[in-house]
Amino acid sequence: MEQRNIVHKFEDELDLRYKANRFIKQLNVMEALSMELAKFIQKETDNSEGSIIEAINQEVEYRSMYIKGYSDFYEKGMKEKAQTYTNHINDMNQQELTLYYDEVKTTIK
Repeated sequence: MEQRNIVHKFEDELDLRYKANRFIKQLNVMEALSMELAKFIQKETDNSEGSIIEAINQEVEYRSMYIKGYSDFYEKGMKEKAQTYTNHINDMNQQELTLYYDEVKTTIK
């Protein structure tokens, strides 16, 4: 008895990576607002001096870098999760089949 293995796709492959875009857009908005706040604070403290002003500027710079880092981290993670989701859905839309068959030989008279 011979056999043949095939993969049958029930649907065309889908690209579902766009599902992460809404979340990423919100991350970008939050990051932009954070940077806008940082620029505003730095602009307001530009003409001032003192240890409190320096501490404020250092904290603003630190927080800006912190938020940028987390924003990039979550954006990358969402893109990876969207790709994993796409792969999972596409894997579910196919089935591996093994066909067993007997070859019947006939002679024509």
